[in-house]
Amino acid sequence: RERTSTAVDDDATVAPVQDTLPFQAVVREHYEQQASTIAVALFIFANFVISAVEKQINPEAGTRAAVVISAFEIFFAVVFGLELVINLYANWFTYFWKSAWNVFDVVIVTVTFVSMGNPNLPGVTVLRLFRAFRVFRLFKR
Repeated sequence: RERTSTAVDDDATVAPVQDTLPFQAVVREHYEQQASTIAVALFIFANFVISAVEKQINPEAGTRAAVVISAFEIFFAVVFGLELVINLYANWFTYFWKSAWNVFDVVIVTVTFVSMGNPNLPGVTVLRLFRAFRVFRLFKR
């Protein structure tokens, strides 16, 4: 099937290309629906709230609050990782990488997973807070 969506970044247009992956058009159609955009925005907002709560209460390691926050971090990392994989599949390959927002998402999600393995990396906390800016990308869709 031929790609009908041509938006990339900054209202640039690209000539339509053939979908190359099985069910790519169907996945893209579902991914670009308003309900999907709203769901991702709600996850981003919820993640931001949890991060703010974490900074406010500053739970000590090993406490119940720290365990709950850690569970939320893992949950959101998985959700955002899946969203990124779906986006990559739906917009394979050139369309995905031409979007600065997608590159931003790759960096943020990668840093999130790396920081889960090594939480003492310098500057990771600040970079992870940039996830909240992902919501601006959604409003461009």
